[in-house]
Amino acid sequence: MRGGSLSHDKVIDLLNAFFVPVYISHEAHEKGDAPEADKKEWHRIYREAITKLKRSGTVHVYILSPADGEVIESIDIGTATQPEKLLARLTAVVEKLKTPPGKPLVKPMPQSQPPKSTQGSLVLHSVARSYKGTWNEFPVENWTVLSQADSVKLLPEGAVTVGQSWELSKDISARFLTTFLPNGYGYAPYHKTTIVEQALKATVISVDKGVASARIEGVLKLKHKSLNFNVSPPADTEDIAQMALEGFVDFEPNNQRIRTLRVLADKANACAGQVEYSAGLRSVPQANPEPKSNSQPKPKQETKEIRLFDFEEPTDPKAWSNLVLPGTKDKEPSVKIELSTEHATSGKHSLKMTYAGGRWPTITTTEVPGDWMPYWTFRADVTASRDCLVGFTVMQEKSERGGGWDPTVGRWTKTEFLKSGKNTITGSIHDSNNYSINTKQGKVVRFEIFMYAPHEGESIYVDNIRLSTVKEEPALETRKFSVLGTDMVVSGVRELGMKLKEGWIKPELKTLEQVEGELRTLYNDLKNKHPNAVLAVLRDGEKGFDPTQPEKVYAGWKDAYWSSHGPDGMTLERTDNIGNRASHEIFMRHRSPMMRVDLTSIPKGSQILAAQLIVIRAHDKFNKDHNPDQPNIWVVEPCARPWEEYQVNAYEYAKDKFWKAIGGVYYGDDPDFLPLYLAHGPSQGKVNTWNFTQAIRFWTNGKHANHGFMLHGNAGDWLPQAHSREAKEIRDRPAVWVIYNPAK
Repeated sequence: MRGGSLSHDKVIDLLNAFFVPVYISHEAHEKGDAPEADKKEWHRIYREAITKLKRSGTVHVYILSPADGEVIESIDIGTATQPEKLLARLTAVVEKLKTPPGKPLVKPMPQSQPPKSTQGSLVLHSVARSYKGTWNEFPVENWTVLSQADSVKLLPEGAVTVGQSWELSKDISARFLTTFLPNGYGYAPYHKTTIVEQALKATVISVDKGVASARIEGVLKLKHKSLNFNVSPPADTEDIAQMALEGFVDFEPNNQRIRTLRVLADKANACAGQVEYSAGLRSVPQANPEPKSNSQPKPKQETKEIRLFDFEEPTDPKAWSNLVLPGTKDKEPSVKIELSTEHATSGKHSLKMTYAGGRWPTITTTEVPGDWMPYWTFRADVTASRDCLVGFTVMQEKSERGGGWDPTVGRWTKTEFLKSGKNTITGSIHDSNNYSINTKQGKVVRFEIFMYAPHEGESIYVDNIRLSTVKEEPALETRKFSVLGTDMVVSGVRELGMKLKEGWIKPELKTLEQVEGELRTLYNDLKNKHPNAVLAVLRDGEKGFDPTQPEKVYAGWKDAYWSSHGPDGMTLERTDNIGNRASHEIFMRHRSPMMRVDLTSIPKGSQILAAQLIVIRAHDKFNKDHNPDQPNIWVVEPCARPWEEYQVNAYEYAKDKFWKAIGGVYYGDDPDFLPLYLAHGPSQGKVNTWNFTQAIRFWTNGKHANHGFMLHGNAGDWLPQAHSREAKEIRDRPAVWVIYNPAK
């Protein structure tokens, strides 16, 4: 029913006070699965309305007497959708029966409810609605239930890596894609829908903490056949609905379980484009799932825990030694290993490790159980005298040393930021990507404890290292980023890209001279309105940024790159500082640079009229799967900590000053980065520029410290190398152009 009018509100009040609304499905009561008694009652009402009132229909409103269920009013759908007419008919019934008002007998609830499903099923809710037309105020809702075995067929097989793509099973996805039709199509038995063209491709864009996220893109063309009632006799008619699809899926590769599935057709059309509509699908949590069929409830499994190391025997330290790698030029300083009565958390002793400096000094033992497969959770108690970074590594028979992807995914590592005092480290033994401990790597042969950049003479104490069969699911973090200058709030750069994809326009490639020429034209235009306006070009090595000192050379940029790319254990790359290179990669959040531009030359209280950020690729070659010729989005995310250019890495923002999470992805109290996007937009080619006005205003309003930003994207485009402030040619270096009105 159309809403928004006074009559509409009165109809709602009348229904709630005097009637008990009930709706039924014509299909279920005609030839469907409704109970026989209900079918009989439906046919009685239908025939009685024809006999007594000469008005009946399958899309109709019937009013029954509260005494005996006799049909006393019959209202066609055309009248029922007009609030004024419906109000008059309902009022007449109330006056005739003299029914006293009362509270609603049934609590209002959604009309479409998820069907029953067995435990582990994937429940999908699809909705379609047209943009215009007679019936289109009513959305079409459908439910699809996929068993656990069927939902697995939507996922890739084996290990999952960023950039990997696969086609979703056509047989399985067809079961929900055929519901992507608006009202008037596919809702009755005489409508038949078949798929003419179907493609759903997923590409992994991130793997973090056991959860892989993949972008979904595709196309769909449906042929639907129905009866045309406008001819006599009614005859078959065919039509085509077609649409582009996009969405995402979050899943656990190791458990082969889908956490979230979303698919959207924002601009679908049918009837040769005469009908425009949108359709979408989302997964929903199971409500009171039924036990799996043909199986008895399994008895609760008893929790089993084993203690790997308790350090109670005088000979225990002898099982440990300093790790020395063959062929290593820079040998780590030796760690002193001994038992201690201090900081014991189980028994009377702990293992004390005293360091003599180094980068990654590690102690190791081979006296460790070979089979860790029955266990899910690792725990260890560690006591430290300061905030620091400590980790544990498990080597299996086929595990490799060194950095890089392949060696890292072949060994299990857990790193942890420790606070001063006692810490309990908890880690999942079987990563959902199957990168950690698994049967393919053979038996466990070695266990190691390491510390990152220890101070000379400091000690840590480790005790009660244990394994448990209890599987602990990591808590899902919900993040929301405000997009400055808009009213948008998104879960991340990926959602922002999906929101703006429709408005993306293929960029016009421009040279730096063209870009800067346009900015000078903008400056001249603004100067006509603001005669005192000043143009400041903030590029390292270039003069003229400060009108009070025209010969002064700007030296206010700093930048550094790190990789916080998972899984845990990329310790070598994560501690690298790349603050002095002439170029660096710019890609996704875990593989992008930190940048900061000094704004102190802009007087406090100045009016920022316009600003632009310029970043230049180091080459003209574009990647096949990630390039500026397809929809992409980049964001500027502000840092909340004063990082040091030649010290920052994925663990530290300065020497001995640690992020709260690896890569600075902590957004809670006292966040590493602010959950805010100061600027956003697509890349353009070799020379890339983004509107930086809101960002400069943010840092110059006197409320926010300028700790720089990270520029990262949704993987639509990729800059394998972009010039940094150390680029040989000054004109290649990143720059910010600011046009401002100086404070009076």
